[in-house]
Amino acid sequence: MSKARVFIYGSCVSRDTFDFLHADEFELVQYIARQSAISAYTKSVELIDPPALPSPFQQRVLSDDFRSSLRTTIPNLRDIDLVLMDLTDERLGVYVLPDGSVVTRSIELIESGFERNLPAGSHYIPFGTDLHFQYWSAGISEISKLFSEHLPRTAIALLAVPWAERSESGARTPESFGVNARDMNPVMDAYTTHAAQALNSHLISIDPAEALSADDHRWGPAPFHYSTSVYRSLVHSLTGKPAPEFPQKPIEPGSNDVPFAPSGMVAPVPGQRDPHLAMAARIEDPAATTIVVLENAKKITDEWRLSYPIKQLGFNYVRICDPTLTENPELKFGWGIGGQGGPGLPRILDAVSRLDLAGDVAFAGTGAMGYVALRCGIATGFPVLTHNPDLLWQSSGTKSAHRAVELAKANGLHDQFPILGELPVPDSPIQLLATVNAAAPTATVRILPGLIKLLNDERRMDQHRSSLNLFGNSKNKYAPWTHAQFTDLASKLNFG
Repeated sequence: MSKARVFIYGSCVSRDTFDFLHADEFELVQYIARQSAISAYTKSVELIDPPALPSPFQQRVLSDDFRSSLRTTIPNLRDIDLVLMDLTDERLGVYVLPDGSVVTRSIELIESGFERNLPAGSHYIPFGTDLHFQYWSAGISEISKLFSEHLPRTAIALLAVPWAERSESGARTPESFGVNARDMNPVMDAYTTHAAQALNSHLISIDPAEALSADDHRWGPAPFHYSTSVYRSLVHSLTGKPAPEFPQKPIEPGSNDVPFAPSGMVAPVPGQRDPHLAMAARIEDPAATTIVVLENAKKITDEWRLSYPIKQLGFNYVRICDPTLTENPELKFGWGIGGQGGPGLPRILDAVSRLDLAGDVAFAGTGAMGYVALRCGIATGFPVLTHNPDLLWQSSGTKSAHRAVELAKANGLHDQFPILGELPVPDSPIQLLATVNAAAPTATVRILPGLIKLLNDERRMDQHRSSLNLFGNSKNKYAPWTHAQFTDLASKLNFG
């Protein structure tokens, strides 16, 4: 049986939903993202060229937006069975340039800093304003004509999922560029209602009470990064049958709302010998600085938040998942203890040593893996970058900590979790650069007390080169490093 061919015009909402369709029944033919309907129906941008971006996916979506590619893409689509759409990428508005051409205000445009270099006379039109709705309505009408002319028998499904006000754990979702879910939903409703009528599409939605964001979404917390139950509900509405419980397809590089490296930049490490260690690397220049990032993850994914700032710094990177997690999927954190493949720390260091890196090396990690990064730094003498490191996890009494310790003992690895005061003393004190969100619930219990103790430990920490940067973000208590935070921290690395 042939697969249904799908074209996506939309954001990560549509792309993530597609990943819950049955892999043996649906295939993705093409995907256009970050292109407002206003940009899609207006003329191509000729006054300026798009900025050069490190990710091919980022470069493609921005270049496509500049040339208003949807108009030329639709006529060339063949045998499309389903168009999957959503309007989330409209939320940041557009810029109208002096000659009447339009650029979508996308995350790529913002992150690149390019919106500050738009031609004099460019005018920003915010989403939800009367002028934006007027221009956008005209754009949707033109797009509808293209679908009617070139894909007359193709079903169009418009995903109209309310932005989640709460996460699965009950926490309030963070704002997106200053807009919260409660304020956005009425505005987005007006757009989706109009689009559904103009496109003669099937409107796929869920009860607002069921719209929850995922606490551990792969793209991070956002009101439009939904729980698994939301995607499965959407797929059931689309197909009339239950969706797989977990995504069945690899994620499209860059399909989320922050810049990521493409899959082609992340390759299995040559000569990797440890079958229990999930690891990937990008080594463009063995003589350049390499950041070894230890991840609280069960597998290596193509998408990765830190690839952008690391690339901008000109560094290589190595990514290593927690070795315990690669063997024990029921664990959320493993604190690098290890498992059936042996102790975690020696396996991490052995894998890095096999890369024959000629330049400087630093370890980095957040939360549970911030503790492991510290252990690696002390073992090697290399600097450590850490964010909200869980340094006193043994005393927390959490279920996950107890389970990790039980597994360690069961595998004869009881010596793999030294408490903070029993960490080895390196030959020379190391540099520790830390950022901490003081609003995080564990900050005053397990993070700051450990860091303060370490930073006053002159045997282990180089007090002249180490630093602690506190900030407060109560809206996103477990937010990962921002690009700016990581870049600022990494720029302070001192290998002398």
